[in-house]
Amino acid sequence: MGKTSRVAGRIGRVAAITGVMTVAALAAPAAASPSPRSVLVVGDSVVAQAAAAIRWWTPPETTAWPAGGPGTAPCDWWDGQANPHSGIDDNFRALVDELRPGAVVLAFSGNPGLSGPQAGCVDAGTHYSLAALLATYRVDLTAMAAYASAHGARVYLAAAPPRNPATPPGTYVANGGVPGYGFNGDPAFNRLYQQMAASPEGVRDGWSYDPAAAAAVSNLSLSWQLDETCMPWDVHNCRLPSATVQVRMGGHDAIHLDPYGNGAARYGQAIIRRPLEDQLG
Repeated sequence: MGKTSRVAGRIGRVAAITGVMTVAALAAPAAASPSPRSVLVVGDSVVAQAAAAIRWWTPPETTAWPAGGPGTAPCDWWDGQANPHSGIDDNFRALVDELRPGAVVLAFSGNPGLSGPQAGCVDAGTHYSLAALLATYRVDLTAMAAYASAHGARVYLAAAPPRNPATPPGTYVANGGVPGYGFNGDPAFNRLYQQMAASPEGVRDGWSYDPAAAAAVSNLSLSWQLDETCMPWDVHNCRLPSATVQVRMGGHDAIHLDPYGNGAARYGQAIIRRPLEDQLG
């Protein structure tokens, strides 16, 4: 499958799950201005987990496109290579060019990436450092944010949910060696996102750091919590008498949402709220 067709496949998949784009629309020339009241959410497996919830919570007269690539890092999306898990390009520029979102949310939790050093990722088969990983994130997220800004989109850097303290951070070695657990959810990522929003380029182009989605599956201080207080929509999952539901995977999983959809409901609602409200005024 050629690169163009793989890109079309990714966009077609996003279109299919949102029900707002048609094949004819994909063939039409890109619009000269951003789509009104719209948001593209790009990230890794946490976004993929919340994709259905993002679509569910999208208000009438607005559009949200969730694009989560399991295992991906910003380097994969900027390089635009095919995701080995799906065979479809995780190509950020192609999505922005085709969808013309009014807002772009960049939501990455700390994967080393799938595309390797040739694409600007760290070498996930070695004992890479957190500092090296953060450096690749800074380079590629800055490029992605600048590209979105240049195409008229407001940029939001979404905080990563806090890391499970039962899972110690450290390099994950995929092909033998000493096992580790990666750095997903390390607080250093959120500090990086805040620094990017406060950088001269971020201030000039209006990039925003948004902790809302991470706080929705933890707390306002962004510290780990397995359970959260029940919400009205949790009627079938709410545990009594504690009036709580599980929102994170738990166990030795570092970063993911729970398998029941409670965390996804909270994360999906929160990650699109500010980008859409800002456009609605």
